[in-house]
Formats: sequence, structure tokens, C-alpha cells
Amino acid sequence: MKNFKNDIKPNISPSPKTQSYPVTRIADQPELIEKAAAWFSEKWSIPIEEYLTSMQDSCQQTSISNSQTHFCRNQISTSQDRRSISRSNTIIPQWYVISDGKCIVAGAGVIENDFHERIDLTPNICAVFVEPNYRGLGLSRLLLDHICQDMAYRGIHTLYLLTDHDSYYEKLGWTFREMVRDTEGELGRMYEKTTETINSPLSY
Repeated sequence: MKNFKNDIKPNISPSPKTQSYPVTRIADQPELIEKAAAWFSEKWSIPIEEYLTSMQDSCQQTSISNSQTHFCRNQISTSQDRRSISRSNTIIPQWYVISDGKCIVAGAGVIENDFHERIDLTPNICAVFVEPNYRGLGLSRLLLDHICQDMAYRGIHTLYLLTDHDSYYEKLGWTFREMVRDTEGELGRMYEKTTETINSPLSY
């Protein structure tokens, strides 16, 4: 896959309307893989095969990580060690979508590296997109907060996000870290966020 430039535009304030838009993790509903892969492919002009492969991998990774998450959270003493163990348990990649009941209206993924030179800053949120007609409803915040909570439960305590948007992600609770060059030589803004630890899996 080539570099993703997250595209959600102004869509800051949460809205009660977001309660009507549940977030679905693809690994929990693998029957959505083809539909979701086609949607992401259309939005980012990246071959659908790339998404199909990554989403299929996410289903395999999840079956492994679910059986080991309990051990990791109870036997590993530091957040850094938890993060290391969780990655070795291969919970990445993961993909998430929001539907209006018929169509996908927003989505994002979590991958090891969003095609930039700082391979130590991992994992990365990527391919964030909200359909234009659904912007202004707080879906971007809903989606990103859900991903952060899910990753925290699975032992990932810091997430990174590369974008060309200026000052937008600060409004969503992200911290600008530094400028980072992508694999095409362009500079982008790298953000980071400490995920919120929760005690049980999210309801999908």
C-alpha cells in the first residue's frame, strides 16, 4: 500500500446523533471484508487486493491475540512490555468501519507503519475517511476514540498518525510530535496519543 493521507476535514464536536452509528471492527464481522475493502479502495485509489489481504490478516491476528491478551495483561508488569508482547502476538493490522445501516460512511485502519521513515513510531492509524455528507456529526471523533479504546484493551498504549492536516487532530486530543518524511519524500505531521485503558472489550 502507498502512503495514506487521512481525510476527515473539520468534524470536531461530538453529536448525540453518533449513537446511531456503531463502530464495527472488521475482524469481528469478516463477512464485511469485501464490502469494506471495496470502500477503502475507492476512497484512496489503492488496489482492492491490498485491503483484502490486510483485512484477512486482521482476522487471523485477532484469533491469536484474543487467546493471549489475558496472559499479557496479568503477567507483564510495564506498559512498554505489554505493548511489545501484544505486537509479538500480532494484533496488527486492524480495520474499523461505521455504517448508516446500509452503506459504510466512515472508516480507518491500524497498521504497523503508514509508509514513513520513522519505523520506531508504531503502530499507526491510517486511511481515516468520513463521507462528505456525514461530516459534522462527530463521526471522526467517535471512530478514533473507539480505536484508541480497543487498542488500549489489547495492550497498545500509544498510537501514531501521519497527516497533512494542520491543527485538526489537536482538537481531537492528539499531540503533535514532529515532522516526518514519508516514503515518497514528502513531510507530514506526526501525531501521537496515549490510549485509554479499559477493563473489558468494547461491544461491537
